[in-house]
Amino acid sequence: MFLIFSPGSCLAAGEGTTAFDFLSLDVGPRQTAMGGAGVAVADDLLGAHKNPASLGRLWRQEVSFLDSSWVQNANYQYLGYAYPHETYGTFAISLFNLDYGPIQGYNTSGVKTGSVNAGDRMFSLSYGREMMRGLWGGSSLKYIQENLYSVSAHAVAADFGLLYTPSLDGWLSGSSLGFALSNLGTAPKFDQESAPLPRTLNIGAAFRPFFEGLTLAVDMTQKQAVPLSEGIGVEYWIKDAVAFRVGYNSAYDLGNGLGFGFGIKAWDVQIDYAFAALGDLGATQHVSLTYRFGSIAEKYYAAGMKYMRAGDYAKAIVEFGRVLANDPQHTRALLRITEANARLQAQMNQLKD
Repeated sequence: MFLIFSPGSCLAAGEGTTAFDFLSLDVGPRQTAMGGAGVAVADDLLGAHKNPASLGRLWRQEVSFLDSSWVQNANYQYLGYAYPHETYGTFAISLFNLDYGPIQGYNTSGVKTGSVNAGDRMFSLSYGREMMRGLWGGSSLKYIQENLYSVSAHAVAADFGLLYTPSLDGWLSGSSLGFALSNLGTAPKFDQESAPLPRTLNIGAAFRPFFEGLTLAVDMTQKQAVPLSEGIGVEYWIKDAVAFRVGYNSAYDLGNGLGFGFGIKAWDVQIDYAFAALGDLGATQHVSLTYRFGSIAEKYYAAGMKYMRAGDYAKAIVEFGRVLANDPQHTRALLRITEANARLQAQMNQLKD
């Protein structure tokens, strides 16, 4: 089922209930538009909320800001920064804030006492890196707090993720598999009652068949105390400048489970938008702004990796050559240009046969 997040539902204890259910929200508009299918697609800072292993795929510094309009006057914001290090992997820090808006208060007799304020906060430290060729791993440590009037609850949790891109040629080139285990931690206590965090297992795959720019993704999600759900999404980039996305999530029991959105890249800036309808409760809208900066060599490297995933090894070799022209000791480019040459030679041999 799909939960409407409120302090009462998030912190109510009892059999089959969990606390802090806002942790199940999809932070990125990309994932929201694609029906939540993002554990194998994640390759940016916002995607690290779904799978922290995605941080290992970042080659330039990123700053991302998100603003989301939710239901029942709730809204949330996200601010994050990622720093990829050539040797030690990528480090990231993020802040998340969810404001429920004014909530009607009642005394023990059920008489209205005026409105009260409630909200959730989360601070995260994350890390990701490539552990071996084609395999990335990552983790996040999160401090979580929920406030309702003058009372609050706290928890510490951790996420773990893996992302694997097998060495495949042809139409499966660039496909990936993802795994993430989220919200492992302490049970928050609120008003003398406690409930476990919404531990979640995500397993998914992403395929890039037919032609460059198209991605098909599917996720299977098992959340504690909630039936298994599926998310299916499609993304298509035109000239790596404009993206269109659509998806379906079976977890929604309000609305039809459909979402859609788009993305725009211009120089080092990317804007993403997502829309999802929740029946009589209205619609949710999400907008993010991402700015990427850093070494020009890393920009060429990112372009080379894009061509590698698309199976265009000749163009990948050109981009990796540009990296080495700017930084002859760039170890990752040296490895990738060797790999791209080998794959290009294999393609040529297949054509001869």
